[in-house]
Amino acid sequence: MASTTLFFNNMWRLFISSHLITWRFNYLKITIMKISCAIVDDNIESVEILKSYVAKVPYLNLIGGYTNAVEAMKGFREHSIDLLFMGIRMQQLSGLELAKLLPKKTRIVFVTAFSEYAIDGYKSGGFDYLLKPVNYQNFQACVERVRNYMRDVDEADPIRRDGYMFVKSDYKAIRVNFDDILFVEGVKDYVKFHMKNKRNIITLMNLRQLEDHLPKRKFKRIHRSYIANFDLFDYTDKTKLYYGEIGIPISETYKNIVVDFIDRHTLE
Repeated sequence: MASTTLFFNNMWRLFISSHLITWRFNYLKITIMKISCAIVDDNIESVEILKSYVAKVPYLNLIGGYTNAVEAMKGFREHSIDLLFMGIRMQQLSGLELAKLLPKKTRIVFVTAFSEYAIDGYKSGGFDYLLKPVNYQNFQACVERVRNYMRDVDEADPIRRDGYMFVKSDYKAIRVNFDDILFVEGVKDYVKFHMKNKRNIITLMNLRQLEDHLPKRKFKRIHRSYIANFDLFDYTDKTKLYYGEIGIPISETYKNIVVDFIDRHTLE
């Protein structure tokens, strides 16, 4: 009888432990998700308020605050934006017009003083809207909705969820595990996977298309032609990331991404 009781107690402890591990993993997965965002509004006061709110949210990474939609588009060509806070009534290019030029994966939150524009915003692909003057409580609730949505999308994408993909190379479908990728190089219309302890793989693919499917926590663009696995590089001298003796360039545009990563993982 005692041995039976001991057996069930041990099984219960094992059950609880396994569920705690799963919960902790999912919790960490949620908390470390970084969302790259930008702000576009021709009202500089509105931009500054939103920038101060972004700074309070640890999982938001501000790429830039712009008071001109044309200048913003130049910045978007250099950076992949997950979330955009954008005014509607702007000079030169309205928020509704700019929304049509953005990648579909960019979640747009329109920021307006006129609630009647909300419907137009949704028709233009807006994810949500904030009514001016924006208070922090409403801002926080909005970005939480965005984060929950993005997490659901990640889990629905079998490539991100399962941690591998198949690519066509040499008339074969070759399995590529994310954990085996050192970095990815874009070469014209091809991408080259530089692999850990395996031969490199070249396939016909667009680097931006690939970037949309790679987990953002692990893989980050550091150059127009390179996406790096931040879990595997050995060191950086701020101009290159090094994998053993192989160094890949860091462009000025993406330098802040590397600096931010190093700062967050440095003991002082």
